[in-house]
Amino acid sequence: MSSTRIVVSLASGEVSDAVVQALPGEVSWLRVCAAAGDDPDPAALRRAFGGSRAYALDPIAAAPSVAAADALAEPSVEGRRGRLRKAAVGLSVPRRHARLRAATSGYDLVELDADQDLDAETLAAIPPEKRLISWRGVAADAAELRRRFDEIAAIPARYYRLVVHADRAREALAPLELLRELGRDDVIAFASGRAGTWSRLLSPLLGSPFVYGRAMRGQRPDDFLAADRLATDYGFPDPGRIERLFGIVGDPVLHSLSPRLHNAAYRALGAPYFYVPFHAASFAELWEDLVGGEALRSLGLELGGLTVASPHKEAVLLLADEISPTSRRAGAANVFVPNGGGGWRATTTDASGTLELLRDHGVEPRGGTAAVFGCGGSGRAIALALEDAGWDVVLVNRGAARAALARTLLHLPFVPQTEFRANGHALVVNATPVGTGASAGSLPFDVGGLRPGAIVVDLPYGRRTTPLVSAARARGLLAIDGRQMLLAQVPQQFELMTGTAMPAGLAERALGAAAAPPAAEPMTTARLPVRS
Repeated sequence: MSSTRIVVSLASGEVSDAVVQALPGEVSWLRVCAAAGDDPDPAALRRAFGGSRAYALDPIAAAPSVAAADALAEPSVEGRRGRLRKAAVGLSVPRRHARLRAATSGYDLVELDADQDLDAETLAAIPPEKRLISWRGVAADAAELRRRFDEIAAIPARYYRLVVHADRAREALAPLELLRELGRDDVIAFASGRAGTWSRLLSPLLGSPFVYGRAMRGQRPDDFLAADRLATDYGFPDPGRIERLFGIVGDPVLHSLSPRLHNAAYRALGAPYFYVPFHAASFAELWEDLVGGEALRSLGLELGGLTVASPHKEAVLLLADEISPTSRRAGAANVFVPNGGGGWRATTTDASGTLELLRDHGVEPRGGTAAVFGCGGSGRAIALALEDAGWDVVLVNRGAARAALARTLLHLPFVPQTEFRANGHALVVNATPVGTGASAGSLPFDVGGLRPGAIVVDLPYGRRTTPLVSAARARGLLAIDGRQMLLAQVPQQFELMTGTAMPAGLAERALGAAAAPPAAEPMTTARLPVRS
């Protein structure tokens, strides 16, 4: 693990002095992914970045625009890539190979695409110690991926990389199984796609010498994590020995700060644990892929527990051998842990976390009226907790089906979103994603009707303060945000999963660096000189 290097990938048009110099100190490799335009000047890049440098030329970058437009109509990722490659091969191979050969003098590593760059002239110009041979495609299993590896490994190189696309967890297992089988330190293998992000993070455990990241948060909405998150949230370049795996399951989930808090606690306690994000469209499929076939155990890992995020808080109950009373009443859970008897227990910290958070802010049950905006799993658990604590609770929701389920389970009064008025409520909890993602800038309700002294709790959190929290605070109201809710729940989840208390104050310290993350800077200013 100590030999893992963080590699930051930048498109050639994104390379600038400011961006390069702002890279975290843990980054030891810079990968310039060039396209059809000019290449950065290697000498200027060397002056700006003192680490090692790799050059890659996107195999589809030189495809003409008409062919690219046609290719985008292909339904599959590999179909699109295949058509773009064919267009590029017919038009740009000589120029492509000339650029790869020219990069040899200015870079420590030159990436060669296995499908089109292994011609005799190019191999003769690039010595083996500067070659990274890269294959990207579809592989049904580790055996097929092994055959692909054997083909490219017949050509001497410093490193070999194999990347498969993953739409679900089982497709991300093949590269990890290959790494375990090979036991080499010159093979990089992982799955692309958001469903494969966890395989990127685990691949160094099984021998991969590189873990890839991007320069900063917000740069691209893909499966690459920012380099500072690789270091801060996951402990790279040396996350330590790992025996037990934990994680958070959701869709989406890569924005979650839970890995930062859990992994910081593992490191503080010296526990051989690792916490990763599992992006999954189906909880049942993820469970089947990772646990049903003993897949993780075949990699030498044991699954120790999961945090369950939206939209899986209801589906997890279907796979539970035991369900806590609160989760059963709410019809939802956000923690899934072994029950000690060979099965799994579903429970929730949404309820207890909310009450603890209110107490921490000096709010005690007082018979006031509370509105819970959102009838999903979190909203139902919170509504139950507030009712049990003495609040008069009303449910608010936009969709009729989810509202009907909540009314059936909880037997609480309901108001449609279009008829909701905040006046008269002492507490309003927003348990919807409104204000983040596609609805950024929106408010779930009009705060103008809130009376003086009212309290607002907003569960979502993002890179900036949510509009609801900002609006409530502008009126002088107590507004509790999603990061505070995270701090209330994670220690409870940590103890449920590990049986050990999280070190006091650790979550607050770990989250401090993420309290107000900076916006991504434009990536096209102050570019390094280009080489003609």
